Amino acid sequence: MPDEYLRPPLNAVRPPAGMHRGHEGTYASELVLARLVWRDCVEVVPARLSWICDDRIRVEWTDHGRTRRTWLPFADVRRKMRWREGQGGPV
Repeated sequence: MPDEYLRPPLNAVRPPAGMHRGHEGTYASELVLARLVWRDCVEVVPARLSWICDDRIRVEWTDHGRTRRTWLPFADVRRKMRWREGQGGPV
């Protein structure tokens, strides 16, 4: 099923207007963690960098065996995530 028929996460942003300015760069296909905000939860999933453009990043991630592509703000894509005991969440 194409991505356009699947609901995007609430924190998804629009693709850049016009031609996709930006680059794949040396980080193309790098494994990252993507924070996806859904109506009922927040999910952190492994994803691959697909495109970097200004203030947003396109990632590819798998959802029930399907490859999904989503544009996310830089703040929601990380190479690693730290978790402090007793803090109740990532740092």
